[in-house]
Amino acid sequence: MAFIRLDDQEFAELERRAGEAGLSIGAYCRARTLGDAGPRARRRSPVDTTALMQGLAAFNRAHNNLNQATRALNTIALFAEEHGAERLVEMLDELNRALDRLDDEFAAPVAAILGALRDVREG
Repeated sequence: MAFIRLDDQEFAELERRAGEAGLSIGAYCRARTLGDAGPRARRRSPVDTTALMQGLAAFNRAHNNLNQATRALNTIALFAEEHGAERLVEMLDELNRALDRLDDEFAAPVAAILGALRDVREG
């Protein structure tokens, strides 16, 4: 087993090159020095971090809306106990329309996440 010392800039460059080659740092060093990455070397899948983070942020926004809708359902149940069913029907119609809009809000984050995962699988 051998060790090498690198400063931060050298390590960043080594990490970048290994990433571009789709290898771990160890496998990259073996491939460059010995001509073979070794029997245990696995190619690393590159991840489109930007797409994944955008998808995650959009998913979190949509999830927050879902939490608000759930809270609204609980409020409606309490309201119905106190005030009767007619106003409850109006509120449920409103809530139903809001939940229908959530389908559209989930479509973009799910597509972004699937796109990022597709990039990983193809890489």
